[in-house]
Amino acid sequence: TTSKTNAFYVSPSDSMLMVAATGTPDRIVRSTDGGVNWTTTKTSDFTEYGVPLELNVDKPNELYFGPEDGRLWISTDFGATWNELSNPMFRSPCDIQVVRDDNSIIWVGDGVTGSGNGQMFRSTDGGQTFSLRYTGSGSEIPMIAASRLNPNLGISTHWSSGGVRRTMDYGLNWTSVATTSSARAWRYLPSCSR
Repeated sequence: TTSKTNAFYVSPSDSMLMVAATGTPDRIVRSTDGGVNWTTTKTSDFTEYGVPLELNVDKPNELYFGPEDGRLWISTDFGATWNELSNPMFRSPCDIQVVRDDNSIIWVGDGVTGSGNGQMFRSTDGGQTFSLRYTGSGSEIPMIAASRLNPNLGISTHWSSGGVRRTMDYGLNWTSVATTSSARAWRYLPSCSR
């Protein structure tokens, strides 16, 4: 039984394999029989509203998980096992984005609803280390979208203030493109979705 599902992936190479970030309690579950049976492969608290699990579209067996333990975890067998990739001390990752065609670049939107300010982090070494790219005015960066056709382009949304930002240089710089308040979700970019 589950009370929420924050992320759900079907394997691009085998539709019988499925992985989800679900709760309560917060955990990663995996099915090998098309969703009939589920096995817990990792238990760890994660964001209440965000998407702490990300599929690397260039390597369909590779998943990244950012729970509230401060670590970034990686699975290279589509969620069957998990290994600590790094310990960047994130508070509560809201979204993770592995940049298509250059998997050394990973963006993480970190923040806790109603507590402090959301922060955008960037890795250029596949998640081993991260640098702070900016601190938002709101408490969360709930969603990050990357372009399928133009991998240097990305969009980040902010809640409860901060609008929408865009990068055109693989996440090095993020400029404001809309002052929309409470910009919660914007997962796919028209004509260039993941």
